[in-house]
Amino acid sequence: MIPKTILSEIFQQVQDSIEIVGIREDQAGKVPSYPYFTYKQLINTPEGTYQNIVNYASGSVPTNNVKTTYQKSFSVVSISIYDKTITDVLHEKLSEVVQWFQDYDNVKSMQASGVTPRNRNLQIQDRGFFNDNFYVGRLGFDITFDYNAMMEKEIEAIQSIEIQSNVENELSNLEFNGD
Repeated sequence: MIPKTILSEIFQQVQDSIEIVGIREDQAGKVPSYPYFTYKQLINTPEGTYQNIVNYASGSVPTNNVKTTYQKSFSVVSISIYDKTITDVLHEKLSEVVQWFQDYDNVKSMQASGVTPRNRNLQIQDRGFFNDNFYVGRLGFDITFDYNAMMEKEIEAIQSIEIQSNVENELSNLEFNGD
């Protein structure tokens, strides 16, 4: 699963780029004024063959080891832009979001955090709805991301082992039937 902090950082960059407010969908709090966009992580699926791959290497202290664990998952994130009606501005802003995710520099920035957009063929959908007695314009798309996590832990080497033997006590209690 893409950590919330990384997802928030990505969508803060999107917000700065398209110059409208973005919020996580289904969160408590005040809804911003129109237009605004939302994002929501819909699906998170660990990729089974890429879970808990472990590698050991020498640590910063020669006798220590570093345990590196790799995990891969993919997530689907839904992005929607809201306005009072479906306007040219709404289409324009959503196109800017699509272009943001297709821009090479933005993809490289996301990859530095372990996130890579998987599908670049994004389909824009009309997601408008009636709210009380008025129509809310909403356009959106879903995008899939690969997330590669790497966790490192330095394991201290065992400096000494103490072994205690109880063999003497056991031998003294044995009885032999003499031949």
